[in-house]
Amino acid sequence: MKLILRTLQRKTSGDLVARDKAITGEPIRLGRGADVEVFLNDPRALLHQATLVERDGGVYIDAAGQATIKIDGHTVTSGRIKVGDKFEAGPYALQLLAAPTDSDADYIITIELIYPLENVRDALSERSTLSVEDLGIRAKPWSIAIGVIIAVMFLAIPLVEHFNGEANRVVLEVDGPRTVKEIRDANQSGEGEIIPVSMRQFWQSGHLSSSHKILGTDCSACHQEPFQQVANETCSSCHAEAHEHVDPIKFPNATIGDTACQSCHKEHEGPEALVLNSEEFCSDCHGNIAATTDGQSELKDIVSFESHGAFDYEDPANRPKTGLKFSHKQHLDKEGMKVPDGLMGERRVLNCDSCHQADVTGTVMAKPEFEAVCADCHSLHFEPNAPERTIPHADVTVAKQYIRDAYASIALYGGFKARDGEAAPKVVRRIPGSKTTAIQKQEALAWAESKADEVIGGHFGKKLCGTCHEIVEDQNDPLNWTLVDIPDAELYLQKGHFNHAPHTSSSCAECHSADQSEEAGDLLLPSVSVCKDCHGGDNDSLVPTTCTSCHEFHKENQIKAEVKQ
Repeated sequence: MKLILRTLQRKTSGDLVARDKAITGEPIRLGRGADVEVFLNDPRALLHQATLVERDGGVYIDAAGQATIKIDGHTVTSGRIKVGDKFEAGPYALQLLAAPTDSDADYIITIELIYPLENVRDALSERSTLSVEDLGIRAKPWSIAIGVIIAVMFLAIPLVEHFNGEANRVVLEVDGPRTVKEIRDANQSGEGEIIPVSMRQFWQSGHLSSSHKILGTDCSACHQEPFQQVANETCSSCHAEAHEHVDPIKFPNATIGDTACQSCHKEHEGPEALVLNSEEFCSDCHGNIAATTDGQSELKDIVSFESHGAFDYEDPANRPKTGLKFSHKQHLDKEGMKVPDGLMGERRVLNCDSCHQADVTGTVMAKPEFEAVCADCHSLHFEPNAPERTIPHADVTVAKQYIRDAYASIALYGGFKARDGEAAPKVVRRIPGSKTTAIQKQEALAWAESKADEVIGGHFGKKLCGTCHEIVEDQNDPLNWTLVDIPDAELYLQKGHFNHAPHTSSSCAECHSADQSEEAGDLLLPSVSVCKDCHGGDNDSLVPTTCTSCHEFHKENQIKAEVKQ
């Protein structure tokens, strides 16, 4: 339905001023809500007051919910309106008019506020005027009384508690000054009532950070001198392991030894404000790193995340060899993988979390274990006569010895059932557990050794391991093969950190293109350009991401900061 909404406003002189606006909708909703087509700008109107619809060849108005409307003075919940009819919705009067012939609109709707809110307010104000004198209360005595109460509660009591706390502290510090940590522990245990439940909290200039809330209201735990800034020695009594940002020997201008802790860490700014996280704090130096370090740094200039260069691991030269053969693309086939021991035609659809789970910190992915994620499909059984035995997924030497021990056990116990075309001496096919002579034992062990060699060098040995691992051959001894070492897992963001937990709303494939990877050597970590699809700088329209979102200031190296006290 297309309408021309004509808003009528009456001047003090009595003249009407009209403003036209084209609206379209099916239906046309009237109300105070943000999603309506005809906005009723009055607090007495409901969010959804009524609805105009076309049906049965006419225009109908339906009240919403418990609302009512008036058509020609009659209160109704729904009714048909014709051209020229007047109706009311809330404090507004509306009229349906025919649209001009040269307009593509169906109708004109006029709307006028006929019950102004000011009249109700003024009338209510006249009936509700009440003075203090009407209650028999004299203002001056009450003002003095309230002033005294405020002075006692918020000035006298805090002062008494402060000096009482200092007296208690002197008693408890007979063995020397107490550190903030000792004061915190005393707080928790109630030792000496060093910090009473007090009114001193009203003297705080702002809320403590979440890290320091444990100190309670004991201002002097940090402020050793009243109304003075906290000294570095007070901070270091707890934060003894704070490290330099960089090597102060190589970069003496970057040492924090002469810097007051509070110059960066502003307390009483709320739960999350203790760590300075503005981009300017970092870009002051890193915006022109060469000038800051006299050309000693190899880092590139950066002023915000938008100018962040490629991650180190994006360089193929920084990627280690895995020693594995693995295709993510094959395992992530949308039709699924065949289930070896399942029903005919049964397939299992795998996804990323079938094998990969974040560790307890949510920061990195835990290493997939063969027994937990691979063994269901990739069986390590090697001998039908010993279905309970599987090659241990461990060191190659251990696995080979396990095969030899298994066949030695089978040979000495007996009961081996040879397959078609397979030769096996009678001694290993005898009734299980029957006695053997010394010569028969030697014959059985010789067969076991030969059989183990056959398996180790054949399909259930080298070939089975070679399905997923790269084999290292020994030209002088075919049975002395081994596997390429798999490097230990490492963190590729050496100077940064990442947490998967806040990213669970995104699918794995949005950052990791695993479904296109056919080589185990593909490093499926996202490039910096992928991160920039969602993350921007401090003032960007994307997710605000500052330097401290991924980097920590004090943990770039292991050199303890020697701050001046």
